[in-house]
Amino acid sequence: MTDRLPEFRVSLARVPSGEPAIELPYPGCLGQRTKLGGDPTWIQGEETPRCSRCQEAMSFVAQVDSIGQTALEPEGLYMFGDVGMLYLFYCFGCGSADVVHQSY
Repeated sequence: MTDRLPEFRVSLARVPSGEPAIELPYPGCLGQRTKLGGDPTWIQGEETPRCSRCQEAMSFVAQVDSIGQTALEPEGLYMFGDVGMLYLFYCFGCGSADVVHQSY
């Protein structure tokens, strides 16, 4: 059985069309890059997966940022590798999902 992680709520705000993405400098960006839609903020370079069924490039849905910078912080339970990011992709044609992980 897996451990149940503490719950955090994420507030989302729609970004007006045409507004540029906010690029926060490292390390001030850590823990502040969770988002839905738009383009992924890749840590190590573009890595969009292809659907295992139809082989088409999948659509970016969301990214979930690490919270906390060390495992000793209460939020460090959400440390994905070395202050990494989880990227969620979905194939709207096939209904398949995939996750990509990158870290520093």
